[in-house]
Amino acid sequence: MSLTLEELKENRNNVMSIMENRIIDMTKCDRKTANLIANEVLDLDREAEYLLKDTID
Repeated sequence: MSLTLEELKENRNNVMSIMENRIIDMTKCDRKTANLIANEVLDLDREAEYLLKDTID
């Protein structure tokens, strides 16, 4: 079973909202700052996954 593009976008938005809310709770920052932090965390996660895959191969 694969997700449609709309379903993928919706899931990503849900993940971002959850991450933003957790960041806001932990740091007491505004939503814009929380969004920037969440995006940076996701970028770092993607980079780490790529680097780990590269070292395993």
